[in-house]
Amino acid sequence: MARSEYVRIKLSDIPQEVIDEYNLLPRVHNGWVYYEVVRGCYGLPQAGKLANDLLRKRLDKAGYYEAATTPGLWRHKWRPIQFVLIVDDFGVEYVVKQHAQYLLDVLRKNYEMTTDWDGAKFAGVDLDWNYAANHSERTCRLSMEGYIECVLRKYGHPMPTKSQHTPHKHHDIIYGAVEQLTPEEDSSP
Repeated sequence: MARSEYVRIKLSDIPQEVIDEYNLLPRVHNGWVYYEVVRGCYGLPQAGKLANDLLRKRLDKAGYYEAATTPGLWRHKWRPIQFVLIVDDFGVEYVVKQHAQYLLDVLRKNYEMTTDWDGAKFAGVDLDWNYAANHSERTCRLSMEGYIECVLRKYGHPMPTKSQHTPHKHHDIIYGAVEQLTPEEDSSP
């Protein structure tokens, strides 16, 4: 961080084992423990920006740059590779695997990485690639298997007794009418 940040935590919110391990009692003032954050700390509002700035510096050193018109899209100065970064997921497009391996080696110097060379999932989206077809018929199907069922269960949404494929009742259009008004509904929000 460019400058230190300061945090205070109520002593009663700190587990006893942490108080004992770090000998915090002599540092208590009016029931609070005060900390100076020098490098970074989980939960700081600027933690994401600090992490991104550090990644940017490391990638720049390796010859990568962020595209001027598309935030999150990165390219290399001369390697035929580009990738998109969403939070902590990299979606990489490369011509020769050695260029992707170079990116992976650069990142593994400072970060713990896992790889999915099949590209089956990106940013929570399931990807089903069809590379076997000829060039003009290649496809990639995107899905989120089980997502709707999970959300309905999470929020306790009851299953409807009859199917409804539109959000509201259809009103027939009266052609030739001077005004086309939608009838007002008196329903609760």
